[in-house]
Amino acid sequence: MTCAELNGGPAVATYLCHDGRFRAFGLDALSIDGGQVAEVTTFGLPEVLET
Repeated sequence: MTCAELNGGPAVATYLCHDGRFRAFGLDALSIDGGQVAEVTTFGLPEVLET
């Protein structure tokens, strides 16, 4: 996982390790409420998910 920003809000980029190489897998947008994660919206990368 790597910290990221999506539309001005916090997000996390996720990676998948295959054959010793890391490939981008998706992006998770985080909704924060009261200093805690209230919701996670996941955006998968189609070119990775279809393989």
